[in-house]
Amino acid sequence: MDRTRRRSRGRPRPPDEGRFTPTTHQATPTPEAVAALPRLLSADNFRDLAGTGDGYAAAGGRLRRGVLFRSNRLELDADDLATMATFGLTAIHDLRQPNEVARHPNVEIRGARWHHHPVPGIPESEVSSLMTAAQTYQAMLVNYQTFVTDPACRAGFASLLRTIARTDGPQLFHCAAGKDRTGWAAVLLHHIAGVDREVMLEDYLLTDTYAVTSRQATLDSILENLGSERVPAYEPAFSCDSRYLDVAYEAADDSYGGLDGYLTRGLELDDADLEAIRTRFVHSSPASA
Repeated sequence: MDRTRRRSRGRPRPPDEGRFTPTTHQATPTPEAVAALPRLLSADNFRDLAGTGDGYAAAGGRLRRGVLFRSNRLELDADDLATMATFGLTAIHDLRQPNEVARHPNVEIRGARWHHHPVPGIPESEVSSLMTAAQTYQAMLVNYQTFVTDPACRAGFASLLRTIARTDGPQLFHCAAGKDRTGWAAVLLHHIAGVDREVMLEDYLLTDTYAVTSRQATLDSILENLGSERVPAYEPAFSCDSRYLDVAYEAADDSYGGLDGYLTRGLELDDADLEAIRTRFVHSSPASA
């Protein structure tokens, strides 16, 4: 669960008057590694941001695979570390808070420089007070809203995108579960590239398919340490829900007139950085040429 978050004043209301009603629905990797992109057991939410096959459709073409990867934290076993080395990563972008990094440090990946872009999460004091699924669902809605409204969150996402734009070679970004902070960063990168919003949602929801093992391990830990009654209370924090993204979109609309305004005025990204991301991430397809 994302933690240590400053609060915003506005509190989005979940559907049905607060009832819990989820709406889920230069160095280059080897061609063989990109084509196969095996599942990693010790980082089960690792995947290519471009999707599979020919890559997601984007403005003017398709997303180029092997350029940007997303993941949960990188506590890799020896086999997965060897696999990760085949992707030729030049940069690892970590969105976690310092206390999260200290508790669960990444393994070192040769050739990849570590960049830290901390984004706050739900305060630990509030996490401990969540006793029902409805309370956790509400906290998650606020969590996503503050990705837009909280200055510390905006600083972290701005630093991430600016560094990606100015760094050559394949890169990977992640948080703890690879779902919330990573999920919002993925939305922003997809939007910059011109990916359709429905495709962005489908990619976001894939975490529920990929991260089954790590999600269950977390829930098992809650069961062992906090008791069986707390497991259902915390479950909304470990699943994807389209409403989570909706409140972030709504906050961007209210504050900046949409995602474009959020990127340029909220995150203060310039045209050169946005174009650098598009140029690196999108290649023209025969249909669009």
